[in-house]
Amino acid sequence: MIIIKLKEMKLMQERKLGRSITWKEISEETNIPTNTLSRISRLEGYNINMKDLDALCKYFKISPGDLLEQKN
Repeated sequence: MIIIKLKEMKLMQERKLGRSITWKEISEETNIPTNTLSRISRLEGYNINMKDLDALCKYFKISPGDLLEQKN
């Protein structure tokens, strides 16, 4: 199963910026609804589409391999 490390990326971004980031802020920058961001962060094996994956990678300035992890 592939998991999406959205919570981890959010925490890393918060440390980098020195402040909290809300799902609403990420939503406004990526055009991904907040409820979708919440589901991505909570549900193991969430089926993310390529458009949202691309938007999150651009927002966090990472590659897909940084956001995705294969879990055995």
